[in-house]
Amino acid sequence: MSFSRKKIAFSALGLAAFAILIFGFSGCAQKPSLDNVSDLKIVDIKEDKLKLAMLFHINNPSILKIRLIESQFDIDFEEKQLASFEMEKSFDVAPRNMVAIPVEADIDLDFLEKEQKTILVQDTLSWKVDGKVKYSIYGLNLSSHLGQDLKFSYYDEMQSFLEEKFSQESKGETFSDFSLGDGSNFSKLVVHTDAKLINDNGVSFKVHSMKLGVKLAKKKPTVAEWVLQEPLVFNPYDTLSVPIDINVKTFSLMGNADILASKQLNQEVFVEGEMVVEINGHTFDIPLAFYKQVELNLSDLL
Repeated sequence: MSFSRKKIAFSALGLAAFAILIFGFSGCAQKPSLDNVSDLKIVDIKEDKLKLAMLFHINNPSILKIRLIESQFDIDFEEKQLASFEMEKSFDVAPRNMVAIPVEADIDLDFLEKEQKTILVQDTLSWKVDGKVKYSIYGLNLSSHLGQDLKFSYYDEMQSFLEEKFSQESKGETFSDFSLGDGSNFSKLVVHTDAKLINDNGVSFKVHSMKLGVKLAKKKPTVAEWVLQEPLVFNPYDTLSVPIDINVKTFSLMGNADILASKQLNQEVFVEGEMVVEINGHTFDIPLAFYKQVELNLSDLL
């Protein structure tokens, strides 16, 4: 075979090998996809923004490891942009594997109220995640479109957010130490405490009602109750101190031999109740439950 023919043959083989390589590489390096969005919840409310946290489940279907290096996502409702956000850092995704990436997005609360007021409470809202991710495979930078439908129930998620927020105070740190209040006598104890309530959110809310019941143990009967007399209004980032006087009938303590013998009430009590909170015209029923250590000298009364 002549040199020219050999050269042509090697060139043809080289082109064929290159084509096979490119074809194989492109076939193996299938683009990543956003297969699911889960664990959507409200984590904060600041400056009329509803901060949502969620997990993006991004799938790498290829046989090559990829690195997600840059992204830009929008959450849209009926072609209107609700939020724009990015992944905070790069992520490696193993071949034929899926990774759950935590992301956060700020939703304009005024937009929700204005555009979806009639369905905000009772219906599940249908949003769309639309974005683009840049990724690298062995130094080669590529891009892929990622999209997914998103379901969101404002009422349910806000209810969960408020319940979780108040459950963080379940140990009773919100309340000052209990003391004997004015008017205490042999037949009735007036137990006083102050509740320091903090609104660390960027929206105002109103407490329409609150009711607390005091038990000497979780499974024992209620020995005292307290009811909020007037609604409370919390401005953004406001702090209120609410005086609470709980009337306890002395005979309710008579079954406790330790209290009678020592004339001391020194134990952890269980307080449970509920309150109704209004935010942006929507009301939420929030259960309350916490333990509180009580130390009272009853020697002058028993």
